[in-house]
This record gives sequence, structure tokens and C-alpha cells, in this order.
Amino acid sequence: SAIKNENLKYHLLYFLSPLIWYEIFPNTPPVADTRVPTHTIFDHATATAAMLNIINCKNNKLEFNGSIAILEFPSIQEYISYSRKTRDLWASSWLSSALLWKSIEPFVKDYGPDVVLRPELSLNHFFVSWLYNNVNNKDIKDIVINYAKKYANLNDNPKVSMMSEKIVLLLPENKDSVKKKLIEEFYNGWKKIAEDTLDNWKNINYIKEAIEKPPIDPVVNAIDINDAYNEYIKKISKGNDLSIKCGMEYVPIEYSLLFEYLYRKVSQYDKVKRSYGSLISNVVYEITKNNYEICTMCGVLPSVLYYHDKNDSIDDNPNNIDDRLCPYCAVKRNLKRDILDKVFHDLGLHITQEKSRYPSTSEFAMYNYAYYYTEKINSQSEINESVFNDKVDNLFINPLIAENLAKCYSGVKSDCGFIDKDLLKKYGNIYYAIIKADGDFMGKGYWSGVLKDQHGDPIGIDQYLNYLISYIKEISNKSSDDLNRIN
Repeated sequence: SAIKNENLKYHLLYFLSPLIWYEIFPNTPPVADTRVPTHTIFDHATATAAMLNIINCKNNKLEFNGSIAILEFPSIQEYISYSRKTRDLWASSWLSSALLWKSIEPFVKDYGPDVVLRPELSLNHFFVSWLYNNVNNKDIKDIVINYAKKYANLNDNPKVSMMSEKIVLLLPENKDSVKKKLIEEFYNGWKKIAEDTLDNWKNINYIKEAIEKPPIDPVVNAIDINDAYNEYIKKISKGNDLSIKCGMEYVPIEYSLLFEYLYRKVSQYDKVKRSYGSLISNVVYEITKNNYEICTMCGVLPSVLYYHDKNDSIDDNPNNIDDRLCPYCAVKRNLKRDILDKVFHDLGLHITQEKSRYPSTSEFAMYNYAYYYTEKINSQSEINESVFNDKVDNLFINPLIAENLAKCYSGVKSDCGFIDKDLLKKYGNIYYAIIKADGDFMGKGYWSGVLKDQHGDPIGIDQYLNYLISYIKEISNKSSDDLNRIN
């Protein structure tokens, strides 16, 4: 009753209902079908809600409406690789997620989070932060953020990239409308971020163009579901009437692959490489007619701004520089502290007032030392900004501290000062690893049916059935004992 907006009530129900269940019944998933326990009632409800947006009953015959769409951030690994500092890598990854989220936000708001088939939004930090910012009732906001902290590990503004590189949507709108809106919102999202980070130099034509146009054009494809459905019927019917009646108790098994067909069909689009900065090629062409210097971060576009490592600042002064930056790379490098806080505000994703920045290379490498050092001294100064979100922040009040630690560790005695050298020798480091990986083959063994015993050897079907029978007997005996106690 505290929430009057019906759409917002649905969003809260979607987010909170599974979490409240697990709060009351921990480690007890409510399976939708106990005979085939592959999904929960919440999964079932989400899938049903998504389908309700695209089906109609006309003269007792099922009809589909709307479209299935894919939104992709193309050449994403290349885009992320255009980085020099660790925070550039983070900013590149985060920007791709932020832009994809802003592209789908209006659809999520109007139709619910279940229209997003990929990625799952239930614990997604962007969705939860958006929901938190759209709730005005303080008590409800507190409930949302408390559950978000406990189950989604959202303790700060949404700084983790959680949108993947591709989004799949099931929407009750025609394909042309969907395509247009997705592209428009992608551009609008970029413009908000670029204006916040490049506001001081928007009078420069090169930068002005870069604010209006994102570094990479998104790939958008959408197909009409009813057209694809009719095409599917023709392929599977072979002259038989396989149309679905609205009152049917069971759907013909031939329809079990319909969504696989829809996904494969919408995925059939030209896989064209999108070049970094191609949308502003006209202004780049004009700049490169004269003498210019290349951006030292991406190595692709002409530079226009300069980064000074000493005071961690960007300006148009070419003296004593550490990096030359194009407009797009300047956006990445400038996502820090007050500017980053403003970006979260303007995107409607702000959770906390705490200033934050991404850890430097030296801070990553020296994390272990900082951890044990703060344990040892047990006297912590006031935290100025969040870096690692733990007690280590009490030492890393400035990136230069970690750099001095690294220099001391490397043998530069003038940088050692009052550093605990014994502790530094034991826990210090000047290296850390970035592992490039994806989840394409995670769980491959399970999905292919490769089950192993306690020794790691594959088990056969007979052995598996014996395990299963023993387990069922064990549960049956336990249930009988429980029943006897009750009686």
C-alpha cells in the first residue's frame, strides 16, 4: 500500500519475492515441478510473465505479437583492450554495461524486467540500483538496499560490469519501433556520460562531435515473432494441423523448439567489425589533414587532451604530460571521484554518497601488504574514499602511497621512509595478473551428462541409477520416520 504505482509494485515483487522466500527458507528452492526439479516457481512465473506480453487469443486460436530483439556491443574485447591503466580497463568494461543498460531501461520500466531474456536481471546491480532510485518511500528503499547488500552484494554504486556484451529482449512492440528506441537510448546514454566527463572542453568541435556520437555503433536486430511463428509452423506441420488452441491442456511437442528457432533466427545478422571512432570519421579526417599526435591510450584516433599523472588530472595543456588522449579515451580516464559520482546521479543509478575510485596497478599489487599492515597497526585513519571497500582503504588514501611501496619493494631506499620493511618483504609485490576469460564452457561437463564419482571417474548409467535408487530410499525412510514422530 506504500507504493501507488502499479508498475513499480511489479518491479518490487520481481526483485523481493525470491529473496524473502530464501530469507525464510534458506537452502530450500521452491521447485516448480518436483518430478523434474530443473527450475523454481520464480523462474516459472518470470517465463510466464514474459510470454503474456506476446500472446493473444483470437477466435480460440493462439496468435503471437511483438518482436524478439538482440542488442550487441560489437568488438567489445577490442574496445576494452584500448586501455593503459587498470582503471581504463575497468572504465571500458563498465561503460559497455552502462550503455546497454540505458538502452533497455525504458522497456524494463514499461514492461517489467522479465522481458529481458539475457542477462538475468533479478540480482543485476544496474536493475537494482535503478529500482532503488525509483522508490520514494524511505522504508521500502531501506528494504530494497538491505536485500541488495545481502543477496546481490551491492554495497556501493553499480561499478561492476554485469550486462555482458549482448542483450536479448522479448517485447510487445513491432520490430522497427524496438530497433529505433534501442539505438536512440544507446546514444542518449552515451551523451549523458560524455557530457559529465568532457564538460570543460565541449566547445572544441572534435570533442563536441564525440559527445554526440558514441565510440562504437551498437548492433541491433529484431524480428517479428508472428512471422517467425508462421514460418516455423510450415516447417514442422507437414500438412497436419498443429495450430495451438487457447483452451488446449497440452501444447504439441513440436513446439518445444520454437524459442530455439526464434533465437537462432534473430541471431542471423551480419557480423561486421565496428571500428573505434568510425562515427566521427568526418571530423577525424579534417584533423588528420594537418599535423597531429595519436592518442597514446588507443593508438587509433588523434589526441586532443592531455593527462598528468602527478596530480591525476586531464586538461588541454601539452606540457609535462604522461598521456595524450582522444575524446573517447578521455571519457574512460576521467571516470573517477566527483565526476563518476555525477555520472551515477545523472544515470539514475546512485546508491551512496561515498566517493570512490578504481584501484591503481600498484594498489592491486600491494593489497596483501596493506591488509596485514592495517591488521598490525590496528589504528585506522578516517577513510576519504572507497577503493577496495574494506579496511585496506585506510592505508590507500592516495595512489602515490602504493607507488612508494612498490618503489621501496624494488629497492629504491629513498621511498621507504617509515615503511615496515619486514612486512613489505613478506607480503609485498610489484606484480599482479589480469586473466582474460569467459564463461562459454563453464558447466560443459554437467550439460553433456558427464557425472563423476568421488574418485573423479565417470559413472555409467547403471551406477547412476543405483545412486538414485539409494537416495530415494533414504528420503523415503526419513519421511516415514518423520511421519511416525508426528503421529
